Amino acid sequence: MTASYVSPGDATEWKDVEEGYRYFFDESGNYDRTDFNKEVLNSGDYEITDEELYLYFIIEGKKDTLGYSADFNESKTRLTLSPSYPGICIEGCLYRFEKQ
Repeated sequence: MTASYVSPGDATEWKDVEEGYRYFFDESGNYDRTDFNKEVLNSGDYEITDEELYLYFIIEGKKDTLGYSADFNESKTRLTLSPSYPGICIEGCLYRFEKQ
């Protein structure tokens, strides 16, 4: 993650994130979420459509899901995510990732 836009209930702006977490996606539908030093925090499967990203993972022996609205820039080098499932941000929250 390179930037975040999280509103505490009033106006906000993009803020740079140093040492943010990272996602690694493979072509087989698997992902790893790591900290900045690439230590794996969690893993699972993913599904992506034109506008949504779903992450499926196991927690306490049960399959769980996180859903995001996903927006790529034209060159597919920047991904902006906003939580959509199971919870949403009423005042708005966005997280920006850059392809490396």
